[in-house]
Amino acid sequence: MGIVPQFDNLDLDFTVRENLLVFGRYFGLAGARMDAMVPSLLEFA
Repeated sequence: MGIVPQFDNLDLDFTVRENLLVFGRYFGLAGARMDAMVPSLLEFA
């Protein structure tokens, strides 16, 4: 199963970091693993 939104589903009330955390949780990521990944994702973007 995957997520394929037809529209941008970013929550405008959330920060970029918060949106990354939400989408990471859709794919079973959380806790220390997400905390480690988010800074590199923000730097990449």
